[in-house]
Amino acid sequence: MGDASIDIPKTTKAACVVDPGPNFSISLEEVDVPTPSHGEILIRLNCTGICYSDLHYMLEDLPMAKMRDFGVRSPGHEGIGKIVSMGEGVKDFSVGERVGLKPAWDS
Repeated sequence: MGDASIDIPKTTKAACVVDPGPNFSISLEEVDVPTPSHGEILIRLNCTGICYSDLHYMLEDLPMAKMRDFGVRSPGHEGIGKIVSMGEGVKDFSVGERVGLKPAWDS
């Protein structure tokens, strides 16, 4: 349930992890912009951060879930931006609202 007044591109540039593990690298890639599913929102990020936990995800050096197990290719979980689209069932947010995010998810 997007807002027709907000232009949402089909693709965007993203810093993606290549070869997760001790020899990981980052590659700037053109990726598809996802369409939010039920209960999800799409945020156009103004900025995001990378912290040491993201390095552990990329290095895969701790006994925890791996980014690739969840299909995550772009690290970062401390972003801020505006909601540009919402999936069905979203009730507590609105398109255009400024939001921050904390969960480790595909940024």
